[in-house]
Amino acid sequence: MPRRLLLLTVQTTALLHSRTPALRRTIRHASEEEPSLARELSQSAVALAAGIDGPLKKYDPIRNAALKKIRTRFTPNELADVVNAYAEAGVKAPDLFETVASALRERLSSFTADDACDVAFALSRARCVSDELLNDVSAHANTTATSAEALARLCYAFARKGIKRGEGASTAARNARQAVINGGTLSLDALSRCCWASAALEGEDASVLFNECTKRVAQRANDFTGKQLVTIAFAASKKRTVDSVLFDAIADGIAAKTDELNPQGLSNAAFAYATVRRRDPILFAAVAREAPSKLKSFEPRHSASLAWSFSKAGFRAPQLYDALALSCASRLNDFDAKQISTLAWAYARAGRLDREPLRTALVQQVNERCISRSFSAQSLSNIAWSFAKPEHNAARCEDVLDSVAAAAMELGLSEFTDQGLANLAWSCARTPRRGPEAERLVSKVTQASSTRLHEFGPQACANLLWAAATCDAAQDLDVSAVSSSLERNVPKMTAQQISMVCWAGAVAGIQPDPPALSALWRTARSRLDEFGPRAFSNVAWSLAKSTETDDEERNALLDALADALADRKRVGALSAQALANIAWSYKGRYQPALYESLVRAGLRRIPDQAPQELASTAYSYASAGVDAPLLYEAVARAAARKIGSFGSVDLHIIAWSFCVAGALDARLFGAIAGVLPSYLDDLSMEGRAQLYQVYLYLSRELPDSLLVPVLGEHSQQLKEAFVSQDVEPSQTQNEVSRVLTGLGWNHDEEHRTDEGLSLDMARPSMKVAVEFDGPTHYLLGGATGSIQCNGATAFKRRLLKILGWEVISIPYFEWNEVRSSKETREAYLKTKLAL
Repeated sequence: MPRRLLLLTVQTTALLHSRTPALRRTIRHASEEEPSLARELSQSAVALAAGIDGPLKKYDPIRNAALKKIRTRFTPNELADVVNAYAEAGVKAPDLFETVASALRERLSSFTADDACDVAFALSRARCVSDELLNDVSAHANTTATSAEALARLCYAFARKGIKRGEGASTAARNARQAVINGGTLSLDALSRCCWASAALEGEDASVLFNECTKRVAQRANDFTGKQLVTIAFAASKKRTVDSVLFDAIADGIAAKTDELNPQGLSNAAFAYATVRRRDPILFAAVAREAPSKLKSFEPRHSASLAWSFSKAGFRAPQLYDALALSCASRLNDFDAKQISTLAWAYARAGRLDREPLRTALVQQVNERCISRSFSAQSLSNIAWSFAKPEHNAARCEDVLDSVAAAAMELGLSEFTDQGLANLAWSCARTPRRGPEAERLVSKVTQASSTRLHEFGPQACANLLWAAATCDAAQDLDVSAVSSSLERNVPKMTAQQISMVCWAGAVAGIQPDPPALSALWRTARSRLDEFGPRAFSNVAWSLAKSTETDDEERNALLDALADALADRKRVGALSAQALANIAWSYKGRYQPALYESLVRAGLRRIPDQAPQELASTAYSYASAGVDAPLLYEAVARAAARKIGSFGSVDLHIIAWSFCVAGALDARLFGAIAGVLPSYLDDLSMEGRAQLYQVYLYLSRELPDSLLVPVLGEHSQQLKEAFVSQDVEPSQTQNEVSRVLTGLGWNHDEEHRTDEGLSLDMARPSMKVAVEFDGPTHYLLGGATGSIQCNGATAFKRRLLKILGWEVISIPYFEWNEVRSSKETREAYLKTKLAL
């Protein structure tokens, strides 16, 4: 035998035997006594795939001879053998396939149903079969005599052609379903293909067929090849079916046979389980071990898919990520735009986008392809999210986001989905040093979104509002549209999304309509168990900013939030800033359990607070009348050390707060005295008024304080600011005044003491005053309904007492109980004043 022919024979035979069992089964050999042209043609395909003899040279005569006889002389088995051989070998032969299709069409009536299905199956693998021909074969096979195996192959042919519905596909699925239910036999290959096909086809019959097939698979999972198991898993993932028994059985089988899988098999296995959110550790670990040794054979689509799957599943595989990054970095030019986007998203989600050299290569590719406008809207949105997401990358993504922003505006914002628009804005807003294009994009997205907010889902709505508030672009939002969107989306929002919306509203002053706010408060209350530290802080701050809203849902949320934060573990997880924000939010409410919890946690966090937070903390506790000497001591100690960093507002607030609380810390007041003179000219009227009260109090209670002479030099200007504050008596106060006059208790109304303090009703000669204390003088009652005067009111009473005044308080809630008649009003006041 000539050497070349021997080589051909050996290689052909070896390649044939290396093929899958499916191919070996489909090639039915003629007897040795009767040479088969079909067999030689099949062998030619294998040889061509092996690269022997060059394209068609040696086998042209064989193929040409076969083309003349295929229509009339080849048996159905031979037709299927030839097409299967070429399809399996990956050799394109369109003229040969068309000839086989013509033979099937012309001779269909003479074929058995099984033979017709086999040939149609082979042609579908070669991607050379028409819809019409498949429908004809389905009608021909519409008989109970057709085997389950043949019908499974026919279903596969329809699915492979992309025909999911229609009479032919439905008939094939119905017949296959019945054949399988009746106990029809399916080979392992047919069973795996039938799973894939029935998952792709639509309709009740296909669904039942899929379920019947997967039951058989679960019982025989160990018998399948790795490739077949991946096919089944992939089919189940497309069906979005999460059958624990099936997926567990398949996972164990795939994990034991990953060495059989090629790159596509490995990537599809991971993709299938990631898609249905089944993080099977055995399977992912097996794929992670096997993939690195085969990465050189991975195509870009396989690499991108594998990275996406591991990231989506949240499976930590550092060695695989590192190997994949090195493999991809040097050949990103071969990746298309979508694959670049997928790879960036996967590494960002895994927190590994900072790995070099992949990061640098991705940045270069993204910038180049943004310039060439290669990315789709979805890809641009994903890339923006990817480079803005990981905290450690935020400082280095400005150039990328500017390129993405420019490309997005060039493409047109109308091309983006609601979530895509929101992601763009969120990504640009999240970048600390965003460039001009990113700033412009946020503004344009905000403007464009106002007319589309009715399309936005919960995540998109939350992201957009957060981005608009962060970039000072909230003025471009239509409040009515925002309200409608919130009212619709808030009930479906997560705790984090509610937190973002609350933060945006507090920062940007976005005040939705009452129905939207009620929905927000109601949903937040139902999600309290899901809140993290930041959510508690943001929601409390938002509630404090919406003081003008008198809403039952708001009050119920405030009480529920206070109860939740009374838990020591929850409060212990709050940051120094969060503690300050929450304390400030509750400065006007009576929540003793909450304040006790905040004080306990605050003692550990006080040293970490910034000057503004220290001032805010002192103001909040003082306003709520909280008795917490240890906390004030800690605040004083921290503030004295940081006094050089305090601004003018923080200085007058902390000084006033310590006086209100009666916390006379000489060291703190001395530190304030050292820096205050340089700020006195910059103080607002409110600041001057507060410092005047500080002066009045300290000059009598702590006269040796270094702050007293500093304030004394400016006492006249401070007093003028204090007395300039308008005081308007309420109607109820006037009512009390008239009753007192009727009782003969003559008095001055809105009397100013020599020190400038205003009194509602007073007898200066006797230094007796009557103060009508309306609702603003009291802390709002919590869930217990308790009522207590606030810190400012208590401070004024202490000052008046120090100055020698006797003060008689008329609480509004007591007056409301007696004001219905003259007799009860007079009797009440007589008792109060001992008349």
